[in-house]
Amino acid sequence: MEPKDIVVLMKEAIKRALEEMIRVEREEYLRQHPQTKANGYYERDLKTAIGTIEGLKVARSRDSGFHSALLPYRASSSIELSELIMALFAVGACVAKSPICFSFFAHAYLSSCSLQNGCKSG
Repeated sequence: MEPKDIVVLMKEAIKRALEEMIRVEREEYLRQHPQTKANGYYERDLKTAIGTIEGLKVARSRDSGFHSALLPYRASSSIELSELIMALFAVGACVAKSPICFSFFAHAYLSSCSLQNGCKSG
């Protein structure tokens, strides 16, 4: 397998994991804000250390109040996600298991961020 093929697989795995985690974040937001509802998805590109993740489907709410803690708000790149991706490569996370690894580390990051820095989604 060529290195560029590995990067393509890794970007797709990260895209799937991000979309799922953002969807779960929105579900929690909707539980905390019962006056609003889900409002589908919009697509955006996200620049990372391994290249641009294109066509990322980002969940949204009808009240426009939901903003994922995983994505930089109104920015096209994420240093934190790039660091996470590079860390996964450094520890040898295999492509087949990368969504699981990515999900675990991202949730740990969000939990840490929520507890230590008071950040929140929405």
